[in-house]
Amino acid sequence: MMSTLHRIGSLLPFLFHPVTMAIKGALIALLATMAIAWNIGIGNWTEETRRLSAIGTFYERFGAGELPDADARDRTSIMLSPDLSLTIDTLIFPEGADAGACRARMAGFMTGVASLGSTDAGAAAIDRLCTERRYALLRTEEGGPLVSLLPLVSAQGALAGAQVNVIAARPRPTLLSVLAEPRVMAPILVATALAAVLGGLLGRAMKGHVERLGQRASVDGLTGALRREAFFVLGERAMRRARRKDAAVAVLVVDLDRLKLINDTRGHAGGDAALAITATALRSALRSGDLLGRLGGDEFAALLPGVTGAAAEAVAERARLAVEESNAAADFGGIRLSVSVGLVNGAGGESLREMVDRADLRLYEAKRRRNAVAS
Repeated sequence: MMSTLHRIGSLLPFLFHPVTMAIKGALIALLATMAIAWNIGIGNWTEETRRLSAIGTFYERFGAGELPDADARDRTSIMLSPDLSLTIDTLIFPEGADAGACRARMAGFMTGVASLGSTDAGAAAIDRLCTERRYALLRTEEGGPLVSLLPLVSAQGALAGAQVNVIAARPRPTLLSVLAEPRVMAPILVATALAAVLGGLLGRAMKGHVERLGQRASVDGLTGALRREAFFVLGERAMRRARRKDAAVAVLVVDLDRLKLINDTRGHAGGDAALAITATALRSALRSGDLLGRLGGDEFAALLPGVTGAAAEAVAERARLAVEESNAAADFGGIRLSVSVGLVNGAGGESLREMVDRADLRLYEAKRRRNAVAS
C-alpha cells in the first residue's frame, strides 16, 4: 500500500510541472476550440443546405404551376461580405390578382426604414412590375439599399407574385461589435484562458475545414462537379443573369459511354476513376463562366451562358475530344473513354430543367453512335 502511494507521489512533480501543465492546458484548449468550431461549422452548413433545398423546392414547384397559399411570403437573408447583405423576399399574390392588387401589395413592402411605394422611383418600379410584368431596379436614396423587383408568372401566364431582392450596405463593424458575436467571443475566451497561441493557430486550421464542410452541400466529392440540386439552383440564377443581358444560353447533357462495361471489368474503383477523369476533361474544355454538374450516375450537364449555336457546338465538340484524349491517363483494359453529348440552345423563357430534358432527347440520338455530339 505504502509503495503504491509512494509511486503516485513520485508522479506528482511531473504531473504538475509547468511544462506538463502547459501541455495539458493546450490539449484542453485544442479539444474545446475544436468542439466549438465543429458546432459552428455544422450549424452553418446545415442552415445553408436547408436554404439551398428550400429555395430549389420552392421554384421547382412554382415552375410546375403549384402556387403556394395566397399572400404567402418567404424570406432568405444572405451575408455577401462583412459589409454587404442580400435579402430575398418572395411574395405570392391571391389568385386572379390584377395590376391594382399587385400595386397595393407592393406599395407597403418595407425596404429598410421606408416603404417601396413611398418615393416616385419606387412607384414607377412597382408600376413596371405590375403593369408591364418586367424586371425593375431602383435605389431608394443615395447610399441606400439597391432593390430589384422580378415578376413571378404562373404556368397560365398570370402574374402570381414577385421576388424582391434588397442589397444593403451593413454598418462598418467595430472591434467591440465583432468581439460581441457569440461565435467569436467563445473561442477567444477559451483560447485566451488556456493557450492563446495554440487557439489562434487552431482557428486558422479549422477555417479551411469549415469551408470544406460547406462545399459538401453543393459539390460532388468524386468528380468535383456541382451536385444535381446545386446545379439547377445556380444554373437558374446564371440563366436569369444572361436573359437580363439578352444573352443566349446553351445546355449540354453528357453521358459517359460504356461505364457499365468498365465497372464489370475494372470494378467500381475503375468506374470511379473513369468518372473523375471524365469530369476533369470536361472542365478543361469549358469556359470559366460555364457550370458543370453531375446529374447522377454517368450523366453530367453543363450550362453555357452567352453563346450562340455555333459557339455552343464548338464547346460540345471540344468537350468530346478532351475526354477522348484523356485515355492516356489510365488503362481500362482496352476500353476507351468517350462521351455522347446532347446539345440544345435556349428558346424563349424555358427553364433550365426544360432545357436539360430537351438535351436528354438529343443525347439519345448521340448514344446510338457513341462518341458523338447531337444538336
